Amino acid sequence: MSFYPINSLKYKTMLRLLSIIGIIFCLNISVSSQWNLIQDADDPFFYYKGVYFINDSVGYVAGNVEYDVPVDDSLHYGIILKTVNGGQTWDTLKFPMLTQINCIQFVTSDIGYAAGAAYEFNILKTIDGGNSWQYVPLSIPNVSSLGFSFNDIHFLNKDTGFLSSDWPYFLVKTEDGGLSWSAILMPVDLIHGYPKAYTMHFRDSFGVTSTLWKTQDNGATWYHDPDPFPPISGPNILFFDPDNGISAGHFYFANVKGNLGAIAVTNNGGQTWTTEYYDNFDWLACIFSANNSDVYVSGRSSSYLFMKSPDKGNTWHYQQSYPSSILAQINDIHFPSTNKKVGYAVGSHIFKTTNGGGELIPLSVPENNISFSNDNLKLSPNPANNIISIKIEGDVLNTVGIYSSSGQLILKTESNKSQEQINISSLPLGNYFIRVLCRDEVFVRKFVVVR
Repeated sequence: MSFYPINSLKYKTMLRLLSIIGIIFCLNISVSSQWNLIQDADDPFFYYKGVYFINDSVGYVAGNVEYDVPVDDSLHYGIILKTVNGGQTWDTLKFPMLTQINCIQFVTSDIGYAAGAAYEFNILKTIDGGNSWQYVPLSIPNVSSLGFSFNDIHFLNKDTGFLSSDWPYFLVKTEDGGLSWSAILMPVDLIHGYPKAYTMHFRDSFGVTSTLWKTQDNGATWYHDPDPFPPISGPNILFFDPDNGISAGHFYFANVKGNLGAIAVTNNGGQTWTTEYYDNFDWLACIFSANNSDVYVSGRSSSYLFMKSPDKGNTWHYQQSYPSSILAQINDIHFPSTNKKVGYAVGSHIFKTTNGGGELIPLSVPENNISFSNDNLKLSPNPANNIISIKIEGDVLNTVGIYSSSGQLILKTESNKSQEQINISSLPLGNYFIRVLCRDEVFVRKFVVVR
């Protein structure tokens, strides 16, 4: 069986100039910077689904173009973007035989795979670092591949890999680099409801799907314990080991708010789950672990786009993105294995961080329009001893609050002046956040108490 070459249209796309405000922000960016917008969609109908970076500079983004009017299948096609300079410029390939490309992974600097939805060919492979791609036929005995939609991808090496499909409910496996495929049907529990977002995660030889099908031998055999599904919809799954795992998705609250972002944590292999809800998000669409402790989640939000846990999901903090005023959605996050500080996130936009997402903002002080970069707000001294001074130029302070690193409110004062001095002599040594409200804008700064 052979691959089919593509007559792809390749065109160069340059990074759009940010708005004047964005440029000013970037010029004044400080060590507290977090996730920064590096690429808006070159077309308003571009939508990014998956991201994978080989190193800090070379990476790929997969997605699709969907024009609403007129309804024409020729205007719905998959795209793959490539950068070799950390997102400063991009090359774009389009794939008219796929309606969308949802996931992408490279197993070497040259060999990579991508997959999505199509009427016939829904898998792609490159052997030259993404400069050209080939359609991979999905031929499974007694199974029609028409209409398959693949959501997730994981290759163990250049030959052996898995793709997960939300319709039909299959894992498909290849052991010869895509020349042949076999299907692994996962029976579903229709009584408790099947989570359609069908994702998987591997760590060492252990693998798990969002429906808690598990493998201990790199997918050679699969089993299903009588554990409940994660108690949320659309889950994305991540396990650190067979016992400790996290699921991120959403939960629908009828007659209250609608969808809320939800995170469920288990420490017994999925036998029981502890679930928390986050009204800052409509839903959480992706989860990624940059190492053995740090975990990032994101989804759809109009304020904070990212949350990070430094302790395997036990506690969570917001992370700011720029700009914070856009209604955006993130579908995938990836940190190259060479550097856990540099990471990328894609969805309606492409974001990048160079410092692990930057500051952690306590969940107890969530606000829209939070700023880390307003030079008019002065905080001194920092580190502080017994007294800390807060001054705002050209405005007045309304409320000043001091929070512990875990988000507990410790001190609070009301003001109608441009400057306040706060006695912090009673605070133990350590890290703190100060939250300043000025009319309808909120500023958060981190400071340290030393003696």
